[in-house]
Amino acid sequence: MCAQAHVCIVYVDAQHPAHDTVQTYSIRTMPYPLRIEYPALSTEQLKAIGDRYGHDPVVRRLVMEVQALRNLVYRVHQVAQAAGPGGRTDGFGIAVEALHRELAAETWFHEDIARDEALRASRPPEPSPHERRAMRNARKW
Repeated sequence: MCAQAHVCIVYVDAQHPAHDTVQTYSIRTMPYPLRIEYPALSTEQLKAIGDRYGHDPVVRRLVMEVQALRNLVYRVHQVAQAAGPGGRTDGFGIAVEALHRELAAETWFHEDIARDEALRASRPPEPSPHERRAMRNARKW
C-alpha cells in the first residue's frame, strides 16, 4: 500500500574512477489519496477510541501500538532537529528530508508540538548561570 520513491546518489572517487559507486535509496511513503481518505487521528480521537473500544484486547493492542509508533516519531524528530538544517546529500540527509515531508502531513504531531511549545512558554524562564550562582550563594548564608 506504500508508494516508493527512489533517490540515486553517485559517489565519485577522484583517485580511482573504477571505484565510483551508485547507491539507490528507496523512500516509502503513504500515497497521497490514501492520506486524504484516512487522515491522521488526533490524540483526542485516539483516546476516544481507546475509551470506547478499549475492552477489546485487539483494539487495546492496536492503540498501544499506535502510541509506541508516535513515541518513535518523536524520537526520530529529535534526531532530525539535532542534525540541523538540510543540505546533506548522503543517505542520512535524504532520510531527514523525507521525514520532514512526511511529518508535514501529520496533524496530530503538529498539535502535540504546539501544545508542548505553549506549555514551555507558560513556564517562567530558566535563570541564567549568573543568577543560579547568586541563588546558591544566598542559600549558604
